[in-house]
Amino acid sequence: MTRLGIAMLVFTVAALASPPTPIVDPEAYAVYAAALPEEWSFKTSDFERAVLRQETVTNWQCIATGKVLETDWKPVMDSFRRENAAVRLLQAGFLTDPPFRLVPVAEISSALATGDWRTFYEIYPHSGGYVEASN
Repeated sequence: MTRLGIAMLVFTVAALASPPTPIVDPEAYAVYAAALPEEWSFKTSDFERAVLRQETVTNWQCIATGKVLETDWKPVMDSFRRENAAVRLLQAGFLTDPPFRLVPVAEISSALATGDWRTFYEIYPHSGGYVEASN
């Protein structure tokens, strides 16, 4: 089993244990709407509709570190950690430009189960891949 497969399996088991809380704060969606169009997948020549993973995810290994984040920015980092401690669900209807399709992680995992992106692109053509967002 690949690392992606193992990670998806672990995530799926954890998600079954406690259902994620939906994100309903319009300000959160305003941040997503501002940040997501900068993703590489929206800049492909055949892009039509983005695939956005419905469940939030945080790549903790990519979080910046350093003294200033432990002092001046500590309240911000503490808030970030609190907000991202649990998986949440993005809701349809909040993000419209560029056009998004919210897709549960189980469907993304299924489309990538063979390890071949061609299957994914047959199901989600002109998407440029899929995008994940944190809380």
